[in-house]
Amino acid sequence: MRSRRDLPPALIAEAKTRPGGWVYEIVGDYGPDDAVPPTAIRGAWKVDDEGRIAGDFLPNPVFEPQRPNGGYRVSPAQNTSPVRSGVGEGTDSVR
Repeated sequence: MRSRRDLPPALIAEAKTRPGGWVYEIVGDYGPDDAVPPTAIRGAWKVDDEGRIAGDFLPNPVFEPQRPNGGYRVSPAQNTSPVRSGVGEGTDSVR
C-alpha cells in the first residue's frame, strides 16, 4: 500500500480537480466513455473539499486482478456500471 508521500504526481494533480470527490485506480484499458466493471476498480482515495487526498487508499473488495490473457471475469450485470475509467468522478485516467 502506498503512503501519501509516494503518491504519483498525476494522482495528486487529479485530486486537485475533484474537491469533495474521489480518485479511483482502474486496472485495464478503458477509455473515458467506456463502462468500467466494478471488478476492474482496484480502489479509491477520498478527496477533501480543498482537493487533497484525505485518507488512506480504500481497496475495492470485489476487485479481481486481470487474468494472464488480459481478461476479467465479468458478469453482464457488472458490465453496466456507471463508473467511468480512471479518476475522480470516473471521467479521467491516472495510470
